[in-house]
Amino acid sequence: MLRPSLVFALVAMLGAGNGAAAAEDFYRGKSLRLIVPSDVGGGYDSYGRAFAPYLRKHIPGEPMIVVQNMPGGGGLAAANWLFNVAPKDGLTIGLVQRGVPFYPFFGDKNALFVPTQLNWLGSFSAETGVTTVWHTAKVQTMADAFRETLVLGGSGPNDSETYSNLMNNTIGTRFRIVSGYKANSNVMLAMERGEVEGVTGSWSSLKAERPNWLRDKLVRVLVQIGKTKAPDLPDVPLISDFVKTRRGQGDVERHAGDCAGRPSGDRAAGCSGRAHQDAARRLPGHHAGSGVHRRDGTHPPRALA
Repeated sequence: MLRPSLVFALVAMLGAGNGAAAAEDFYRGKSLRLIVPSDVGGGYDSYGRAFAPYLRKHIPGEPMIVVQNMPGGGGLAAANWLFNVAPKDGLTIGLVQRGVPFYPFFGDKNALFVPTQLNWLGSFSAETGVTTVWHTAKVQTMADAFRETLVLGGSGPNDSETYSNLMNNTIGTRFRIVSGYKANSNVMLAMERGEVEGVTGSWSSLKAERPNWLRDKLVRVLVQIGKTKAPDLPDVPLISDFVKTRRGQGDVERHAGDCAGRPSGDRAAGCSGRAHQDAARRLPGHHAGSGVHRRDGTHPPRALA
């Protein structure tokens, strides 16, 4: 199952030949597109752009890597494009938001792809989801969230809406979700403008994009979504702490389980893995300290099968 700690998976539409020499001949002098499923400035965008130069070094022939943003539908637009439109020529890879691989199994008619037919190369991070509220919001604790309505911004069928609806339907929170924002980075701007009172999303992205919020105590983290607590959130409760029924526990566990995928190209997965290790050692600032823990491409299929 999908682990909320998974930041994203690298997916490749591969068509190149086998063998190191053939791969080097194929890629040398060419450009490889890296599709980012969110707008410029968000967490996925930061990871993709920071990772690209390291990935290039570990691909035979060292092709130029061009990062292309493709926001929309909470990551569905990019996933659909990768599966249905992207040329199967070995020159396109993409990031997939961590909830997206399961949308076809949830019956989402907008999910026009088959997750098990993509080549999963790996994941960057073990990621924790959090619901964060602005300091002026009436709701400042989970106890408040069961009594009062809290207005959260939503950017599509991703963490911002999936987790928030999950909590409404399993533990009885009173979150009201305002949809229509292009990305969570836009929701954060809306919080600063007073349009909404909070957001559900990635803890590492929040730390990377708005460190001043945490430093200046402009926000409060209500709850974290994951199997275990993040080391730097020891006093913030887990969603599972509030589950009272076995059925509710099952629903939460299905969203806090393990994600995986089936790489059909071991060489591509190996390139991704070596590039990840290189990046984890060298990336400066928040990239190196925001939960960069690789999962290889053999992980996803166990959940998707």
